[in-house]
Amino acid sequence: MANKEKIMNRYNHSLIQKLFEEMKDTCSKDTYKVYETPIRNFFFDFLDLDFVTVRDIKAVTTSQVNEWIYQLKQEGNKNSTVNRMVSSLFWFYKNLLQKDNPIVENNPFSTDMGANRLKASKVAKGVRISDEKLKEINTYFANDRSWIGERNYIMFLIFITTGMRKSEVRNIKIGDFYDYGEKFAVSFVGKGDKFNVAEIPQGIKHILHSFIVRSDWSYDLRGQYIFVADPKSNVAISGRQLNYIFDDAYKAVGLPSTLRIHDLRHTYITKSLEMGLDIYDVSKRVGHANIDTTRRYDHSFRIFNDNPAEDFFSQLTEKSQQNYPLLKIV
Repeated sequence: MANKEKIMNRYNHSLIQKLFEEMKDTCSKDTYKVYETPIRNFFFDFLDLDFVTVRDIKAVTTSQVNEWIYQLKQEGNKNSTVNRMVSSLFWFYKNLLQKDNPIVENNPFSTDMGANRLKASKVAKGVRISDEKLKEINTYFANDRSWIGERNYIMFLIFITTGMRKSEVRNIKIGDFYDYGEKFAVSFVGKGDKFNVAEIPQGIKHILHSFIVRSDWSYDLRGQYIFVADPKSNVAISGRQLNYIFDDAYKAVGLPSTLRIHDLRHTYITKSLEMGLDIYDVSKRVGHANIDTTRRYDHSFRIFNDNPAEDFFSQLTEKSQQNYPLLKIV
């Protein structure tokens, strides 16, 4: 086994790096970063090659692939992790096969060629949080009128009224909010670098305005992250910090410690379908790439075409929002 520095030295300016660079536009930026490490390690760590030629790439066999899979598992990697690493190499060879002048004749990482895939561990099912518990969580956050408390309250309200993912919410900036007609919305880049828009209830808009004024920010600061650890900072709150915040909230209202922030998204989708929102609308709102993903949540037979965000917000709180001045955001 080569050490990390040696692997990087071998990889830099290699044929593998050059070929990988040419594939940059075939996937999202995040996926590209994730794929690079397994590809680099397979050739320069597992195969322990000093440099790679086209002949070396063509010479990889399914037996070597399965040996690598076995080694990864012996090193203590989870089945899902091993499968993701193998998928990276499958993608790499798939792109080589699709070149105008393919430099390989087959994909040794394909199951059709005999490459193994490990049985994936069971993924925790999403939990539909009851309306009663949602109100308790709402009260928990609403009662903390400190700057941090108001920040956390807005995050909770956005999670439960839009179904946005954790990474999408924590990266919201001032410039992402805007008015269109009588509606208020936030734009964001979702999973797979896909652009999306979520409608925000007017009540949240008023609380948001109060928070921005309290933070002494200007609406000209379009690049200012909303959810930061300190109002003088412009570094988005970390995913770990978010987990701590919501773990404490769940514990305070008597919910199990196994609940995740993602369960707020699960609850939003389930409630939307229960309220009769068209399943295709829901799928589009939450950024599902496949309608079948949304169907897992569907237990409703009614079909209407409306936005549940305002209903969610009004169900959570009966408090008047008159103390929050209206604001027109350009």
